Amino acid sequence: MKEILLVGISVRAAAQSAVRSGHPVMALDSFGDLDLSATCRNLSLMHDFPGCQDELDSATERLYRCTRELDFDEVIYLSGFENHPECVQGWETDGITVLGNSSETLRSVRDWEDIFAFLDKMEIPHPETFLVKDVTRLDTGQVDPRRYIVKPVHSGGGHGIRPLSDFLGAKPPEDRQPRPILIQELLKGIPASSSFVSAPGEFRLISTTMQLTGNQFSPFRYCGNIAPLDAPPKIRAEMEMTAKTIAREYGLVGSNGIDFMLSGGRAHLLEVNPRPQGSLEVVESASDSSVMDSHIRSCRGCGVGKIKSSGRFFHGRKIVFSPSELVTTPLDSIDFVRDVPRPGTPMVPGAPICTVVARSESADGCRQSLGQLEKRVIRMILEPGPWKPSP
Repeated sequence: MKEILLVGISVRAAAQSAVRSGHPVMALDSFGDLDLSATCRNLSLMHDFPGCQDELDSATERLYRCTRELDFDEVIYLSGFENHPECVQGWETDGITVLGNSSETLRSVRDWEDIFAFLDKMEIPHPETFLVKDVTRLDTGQVDPRRYIVKPVHSGGGHGIRPLSDFLGAKPPEDRQPRPILIQELLKGIPASSSFVSAPGEFRLISTTMQLTGNQFSPFRYCGNIAPLDAPPKIRAEMEMTAKTIAREYGLVGSNGIDFMLSGGRAHLLEVNPRPQGSLEVVESASDSSVMDSHIRSCRGCGVGKIKSSGRFFHGRKIVFSPSELVTTPLDSIDFVRDVPRPGTPMVPGAPICTVVARSESADGCRQSLGQLEKRVIRMILEPGPWKPSP
């Protein structure tokens, strides 16, 4: 049996999930971390395709071009490809089996005007959102810039999101090359997400999560998740119903997710992520289920399978970002570190170094533990020395 190619910006958690479930995979991502290398055969932009690093295209487009040099019959795309249906269409044209949503589905569910019109029709709460097709013709005369943010049309991980007031007042002015942008109402509340698996006529919610957002580089940067979401049953039920409605309307298959903002006692939909989520490993821990096994089976027409109920612990992950220019030290022997970089890897400020994981009997306890572990990792890199586990 040939390996399934997993490709995305970071695929370590998905690869480990697939391998644990007995699926043969190979991986291609941006980083080639040590724990990914220990899981399956893998390649990375950083270490195996260094010539791609200086190109102007996005990392996702470079990853797609690298797949043209590989031999595979099935592919699962992860982070980044939801914004590039043309890449998914390229595999389809080549006769590759895409285990995930089709390029046509991606274009449909990421059509901002269409999906927000559908939300209005179904009376699903969401922040007021405008698609500006040409930023050079942006007119904010009727909008209070303090109440809105600017989002790239091809968004992901909170990158490129700014307050509208900052965008308009930037000096020197922002690049005003013709391009589309989103203007979205800034809601105050708790960022959250739902993770679910679906197939024609079937839907299962795997888990809900609280999203961790904001760091010293951006208040909108995605930093991690804690699962399950510690919220009233009414809120969780609303998130599940919204996800089920979206899955049916757009024909989503496999593992997908939706980002929400919990505000004013409602779950406001922010965007749909039509592929397996970055929250995968905490969702799996919270539900005692295999997300990638469910994803593969549902995409092959074998049904979504059973999802187990959550246990009594809260499970969290947090991305550790580099606070300054630094060079990584060995982190592979530390039990709470994931996405382990190779020692001696140079990092620029704001680059992701690794991920820390924790569990606790409360969501607040889990969040505090993640913050403490994040600080320990930074300290170990900036002040290298023998590491000893806590007693």
